[in-house]
Amino acid sequence: MKKLKILQISKYYFPFSGGIETVVKCLSEALADNGHDVTVGCSYPEKIGKSYKVGKVQVKSFGTKIRLFSQPISPGFFWYLWKNRKHFDVIHHHTPNPLIEAFLFFFIPAKKIVVTYHCDVMKFGLLKHPYYLFLKFFLQRVKSILVPTKYHISTSDILPGVGTSKTIIPFFLNIGSNSEEESKNKAIIEYKSQELVQKYGEFLLFVGRLVPYKGVRYLIESMQWIDRKLVIVGIGVLEENLVELVKELKLEDKVFILGHVKEDIDLQSYYKAARLFILPSFYYKS
Repeated sequence: MKKLKILQISKYYFPFSGGIETVVKCLSEALADNGHDVTVGCSYPEKIGKSYKVGKVQVKSFGTKIRLFSQPISPGFFWYLWKNRKHFDVIHHHTPNPLIEAFLFFFIPAKKIVVTYHCDVMKFGLLKHPYYLFLKFFLQRVKSILVPTKYHISTSDILPGVGTSKTIIPFFLNIGSNSEEESKNKAIIEYKSQELVQKYGEFLLFVGRLVPYKGVRYLIESMQWIDRKLVIVGIGVLEENLVELVKELKLEDKVFILGHVKEDIDLQSYYKAARLFILPSFYYKS
């Protein structure tokens, strides 16, 4: 098997969590374990970026100078892509990420670019339709498009009209090994999960970013009529608003917004302890 030099492009990367970030982490680790040279290029939420390793994966993160329509703008990232455009055999981009897509379209050879299409953009104001037009041009020229399910194609406003070959590769999670260290971790998770059950009872769990389309507001409102406790794990632009909503509805004894939880043993303990995991996300077309 030929060893490939692969660049994964993500908005952020571990230890910063999110759906796309989790997919990129699992994929990068699996590719590295199979002998490939994997680098993740991403933005860093603060003004100064960092270079670091997570296991076998090299991470190059670049400081965010400003944000535009929730998109981090990291000038150093664009320079890194330009400088290393010939270094990588494969550049794997995770869309949507409009500014990076524009750079790839104009400056990176199309034959190197593979795209995982995660979703249509939810809300982009007056720029949505021009962006869709550009995105179609971009996707028409990449080497391949990956999607996790057939429904990502059939329900998309974009993909049915794109002629590039599409391959369905389901998302996956790394569940660890049977090593001695993994056995210790499982014991710790079991212990911590029992503590959580004692604290919250048969609780409901949400994990994700606190942004409008995740629908957490509606989940909190529904707790007025549900005889269970709700634990919310995540951070985002709506965090303060949701905390105020909990107070307004007098649900402080039922709804607990915990903020960021480390994405390892602690988070796994919440998943194991929860009676029900809820994703109240909603989709709308403007």
